[in-house]
Amino acid sequence: MTPCGNISIIVFGVLSCLLYGRSVVAEQQRTQSLDAKWSLSNSDGSVSLPAQVPGCVHSALQQQRVIQDPYFRFNDVSYRWIAFDNWTYTTTFTVSTHLRGKQKVLLFFDGVDTVASVWLNGVFVGKMDNMFRGYDFSVRDLLKDEDNVLKVHLLSPVVYASEQRKAHSAYSIPPECPPDVQKGECHVNFIRKEQCSFSWDWGPSFPTMGLWKEVRLEAFDTLKLIQVSSVSLYNDSLSQWRVHVDLVVDAVQTTNCQITLSIPELDSEQVFQAQFFPERSKNTFVLQINTGVQVKLWWPNGHGDQPFYHMTVKGFQDGLSILTTESKVYFRTVELVQEPIVGSPGLSFYFRINRKPVFLKGSNWIPAHSFQDQVTPAVLKNLLQSAVDANMNALRVWGGGVYEQDLFYSICDELGIMVWQDFMFACAMYPAEDDFIQTVREEVIQQVQRLKSHPSVIIWSGNNENEAALATDWFNIPASQRPIYINDYVKLYVNNIREIVQDADQSRPFLVSSPTNGAESQREGWVAADPYDPHYGDTHFYSYVLDCWDWRTFPRTRFASEYGFQSWPSFSTLQPVSIKEDWSYDSNFTSHRQHHQAGNPQMLLQAAFHFHLPNSTDPLKRFKDTLYITQVAQAQCVKTQTEFYRRSRSEIVDGEGHTMGALYWQLNDIWQAPSWSSIEFGGKWKMLHYFAQNFFASVLPVGFEDNDTLFIYAVSDLNRDVKLRTVVTVYTWTDLDPVCTLRSGLILVPGGTAVAIFKQPVSTVLAGCGRCTRLTCLLTFHLEDPGSVQQGPTNHHFLCSPKDAQGLKRPNITAKVQEDKTGFSITLHSDCVAPFVWLDVGNIPGRFSSNGFLMVSRNVTVTFIPDQLLPLGGTGPLNSPGTFWAERDTLWTVLINQSTSGGTAAPRDLHPSHHKPGFLLGLCHGSDSGLREAPEERRAESIAEENPLGKRECPSVEQILSHFGFSNVTQLTVDHLGRICPAVLTQVLLPSCPYAAPEDLPPLDYSVWGYGFLAVTVINLAALLGLLLIPFTKKPYFPKVLTYFIGLAIGTLFSNAVLQLIPEALGFDPKADNYVKNAVGIFGGFYALFFIEKVLKMALRVENEHGHSHFIPAEAPQENVVHNGDIPGKNNSIVLTNITTIATDRSSPERPHSVASLSQDVHTSGVMCHWLRGQQITSIKTVAWMISLSDALHNFIDGLAIGASFTVSVLAGFSTSTAIVCEEFPHELGDFVILLNAGMSVPQAIFFNLLSAVSCYIGLVLGILVGSNFAPNAIFAIAGGMFLYISLADMFPEMESIAREQRRTSDKIVFFLIQNAGLFTGFTVILLITIFAGDINLG
Repeated sequence: MTPCGNISIIVFGVLSCLLYGRSVVAEQQRTQSLDAKWSLSNSDGSVSLPAQVPGCVHSALQQQRVIQDPYFRFNDVSYRWIAFDNWTYTTTFTVSTHLRGKQKVLLFFDGVDTVASVWLNGVFVGKMDNMFRGYDFSVRDLLKDEDNVLKVHLLSPVVYASEQRKAHSAYSIPPECPPDVQKGECHVNFIRKEQCSFSWDWGPSFPTMGLWKEVRLEAFDTLKLIQVSSVSLYNDSLSQWRVHVDLVVDAVQTTNCQITLSIPELDSEQVFQAQFFPERSKNTFVLQINTGVQVKLWWPNGHGDQPFYHMTVKGFQDGLSILTTESKVYFRTVELVQEPIVGSPGLSFYFRINRKPVFLKGSNWIPAHSFQDQVTPAVLKNLLQSAVDANMNALRVWGGGVYEQDLFYSICDELGIMVWQDFMFACAMYPAEDDFIQTVREEVIQQVQRLKSHPSVIIWSGNNENEAALATDWFNIPASQRPIYINDYVKLYVNNIREIVQDADQSRPFLVSSPTNGAESQREGWVAADPYDPHYGDTHFYSYVLDCWDWRTFPRTRFASEYGFQSWPSFSTLQPVSIKEDWSYDSNFTSHRQHHQAGNPQMLLQAAFHFHLPNSTDPLKRFKDTLYITQVAQAQCVKTQTEFYRRSRSEIVDGEGHTMGALYWQLNDIWQAPSWSSIEFGGKWKMLHYFAQNFFASVLPVGFEDNDTLFIYAVSDLNRDVKLRTVVTVYTWTDLDPVCTLRSGLILVPGGTAVAIFKQPVSTVLAGCGRCTRLTCLLTFHLEDPGSVQQGPTNHHFLCSPKDAQGLKRPNITAKVQEDKTGFSITLHSDCVAPFVWLDVGNIPGRFSSNGFLMVSRNVTVTFIPDQLLPLGGTGPLNSPGTFWAERDTLWTVLINQSTSGGTAAPRDLHPSHHKPGFLLGLCHGSDSGLREAPEERRAESIAEENPLGKRECPSVEQILSHFGFSNVTQLTVDHLGRICPAVLTQVLLPSCPYAAPEDLPPLDYSVWGYGFLAVTVINLAALLGLLLIPFTKKPYFPKVLTYFIGLAIGTLFSNAVLQLIPEALGFDPKADNYVKNAVGIFGGFYALFFIEKVLKMALRVENEHGHSHFIPAEAPQENVVHNGDIPGKNNSIVLTNITTIATDRSSPERPHSVASLSQDVHTSGVMCHWLRGQQITSIKTVAWMISLSDALHNFIDGLAIGASFTVSVLAGFSTSTAIVCEEFPHELGDFVILLNAGMSVPQAIFFNLLSAVSCYIGLVLGILVGSNFAPNAIFAIAGGMFLYISLADMFPEMESIAREQRRTSDKIVFFLIQNAGLFTGFTVILLITIFAGDINLG
């Protein structure tokens, strides 16, 4: 025994239970964190990288970019190899001589995931096998003065679990593996880690490994305080509170000291003599609270405040203070009441908090991320604040996840959220061997000691659904073996877990399982015959095939701890982890993300009961509409079921009722996938969560029908009695003016009850409302107090399914958006009833004051508050609006879009005169997406307030887009928004800009001009090239060369029109919505007929069946190929005929003059330049001038198309230029021949051909100017039509006419192959440019 005189106590304040505790010690604390530099490597050393601690292997690999985002697409399967490998964490550290000189040095691991061995300086220290335990090892003698190397070897959890299963050979421990649809790993019940990490029906399989909590050294000479915890108990007989305080201490040797406990605010203090024994021990002290002081009680949210007191724990030796620790203490009582109910068999099941019955309203909590190191304080605060903002007062921490971090419970304490705490066992049988039981016992001891100080924790529950699994034989256990499993069940949960909990914590109840019959299950030997019996305990209930709008399908249970329906998250949540090909309800991606068997069709089945399923012809819109309709269906289903439970709290019907809890499944998501959650991964509220704000309100009207009679109940959670009446308003689907209004009399509604205050046959209600029928009218109703002040939310009741409603039509909704210090105010105006109006701002974090609502008034105002401006758990002052805006990288102009959430902004729909800078706002409503047959999508108008600072100049939306080169893009991507963000931020952060934009033109992109002039110049060189090639026209191979170039021209012109110009004219991205594939199909259809026709003609030897040609057969004399006075305009067939005739028609009795003969007949013209010697102008035939003028017009349009295309992108410009140059070569060659035939000399032909080419430059300039400042859609439309005409109506017949001149079958085949080569070359060039335009960088 150590004398009290000369003792130094080193204390580390690990006050997990007493939050935000602080510790003051007599000498400097010797604590060294080892969370700094670690390295991570796999078993064979092929992967080695830095790693963070706390952290896990997956996070480290992602942070070092060894892997992508594990949540992206199918990466959960692609990265399975990670969990099958072994990994080693290594760190090197030094310690001071002072620390090594202490009597004892402990190495603490607060959390290791999961199976590991520890080595320090090459010496084995110990092993770990439980993720939910802390471990410590004595390492004083292993430390060195120089570098110390600490290694933690982690075994593959999948392999370890499999080996443990193999070792358990006596009998199986089901289930062996998860269902195939979950794509998970096997035997998770053999390893003490997060059970859902091997997969679940709402989550991926990521069997994690890592040091997921703190690692540190603790050094001391005499004593170390490991943990402090406390619970408050009330003594009824003495009417006095007492606080039980546990001190867990590790002592070097037996130590005697004096401990003082005090709560100054309650004038309470006591002194105790304490003796701490060697190694670890727990001492309990009881502080009696002064009865003369009133104690403030902790209450659940909605029932009172959450006050706390400061308690200090001091240690003294010989009057010297050696220890001071301060922590929070709360006072509350909790009882689980199970007692007989008059008029009903079975027992009640409800909670009394501070002796008051409380209806638990809330949800179930699952892990917020697959990788616990990524669950940040901000994530926890946002989710828990969201629960409170939806009027919840309880959450059940589900048994397949983790015991949450300390901050979770601290926030629940502060917000008044009651926690139903499961132990981490779920949906399985578990081993009962001694080593497994021993690690579980230590897990339970540590977790109870850590969490029992939190008043928010109101109940312990041994497992999730394991009693039900045994009772209803989930795993097909043979009857002969059933006693084995029941014995294991009782051994684990009753003889060990229950025993430990009841010994350590007398302040709250313990249940063996959920669902359970509670006391009845205990009476039946801990496994009831029917754990789902609604007369006892709690129930879990799911039904996906029955109509969820029919309340008769729900069990009238005592307590509903699980129920729910699936929905998909919004498009903005899915988009970052998917690609375009995934955006379909029947894609591989949507199937892969659905881990619940038949989950996707079940959602549509529920929706189809009452809504028309989305049927848009636009695949992306149909996908977004489907996401939306699943959220509508989920919200309405859970609303109906929750309201049924809430109105059942005060009545017994057919022996069932007195429901006192509704916790729907589930609150949050672990990844971006379909699930039962009301909050998406990332924190975005689904429609269900907005509905929860109303159906969990403290005062709520609930309406339903029974035998064609309308009932309305008033549900009150208030602490006082109130008199209320109901006001029922009847509307037609076509009109916003009420048809009639009915009011009931005032009825007393006691606090904490549900009372029927309205009852009338539906026919009676409608009889007094004009011509209303079930199909034409709907009801809204609310509650009023005697002063006609509304109490609680307005509710609605549909008299028929919305899909059957007569008069439901698409509303014309406009919006006015105003910004203030707290966010945005959005005033909507509608011209008719609009159900399920949904507002969306994409991926901007924040929430609306209301959403998914029924709009039955002309004007509705809601607010949007960004996350940075939301108070989260009282954690500090709000960020300023400036801070919020500075962090926004997705700001844009307000856009009201009558489509589902996550729509893409079309730039030309953003008019400065109608929109205020702020955020992207999408809007949809039921009549758009499933309540009725959805007509063609159209945009609603948007109206914004006038800018009060209208005298400042700023760029318009069009000018901002033009400046960044986005004038002609049809959709704005995240990358686009990222580039224009600074310009938008400037307008948001600086004084507001006027909506009237200045007229100055934006700066021009000189590269566009350079590329444009280069392209036109190259095209015009075709004129000179045609001159150089004229001598070769007499060569025998020239028809083949010409055929190839004509085919090339057809392929490029056709594909450029279909793939480039027409999509640009219509305003959409050719790479979107499978357009390219469909366009290839267009070419395929054209080519198929061409191919079949050619083959049949060659096989049947059919010639000259149809069509026309300017190539005259050899045996027929050629007369006037181009008649004098003809106006060819853009008639390329005339040009090509002349060229080809020269090359092929040697038997014509009227052969054209050769170039040589023409050059001999030159005369000097006095009005021409000297080098333009030739015939007199008057002697040149009219056709030459027609050709020149038509060429000028042709070239002008070519220039327009080229200029406009270059303003879209360099690739688009080169694509159009390629098509034109392929067409110009044979065209210009023919022009030369026609001009020479018409009487021009060679210099004259060159001059006039080049003169007509100048118009191409004029068109280029105009095209660039128009395309840079306006929508060039009209230019693209004209050019697209022109290109199709030239390629199919002119050049294709010419190509055919050349081939038709061939007499031998072998020649026909050769020319057919040449035609194919030209066609496919041209089409392929433009197709590749279209497909890879985003990947080609031309500077």
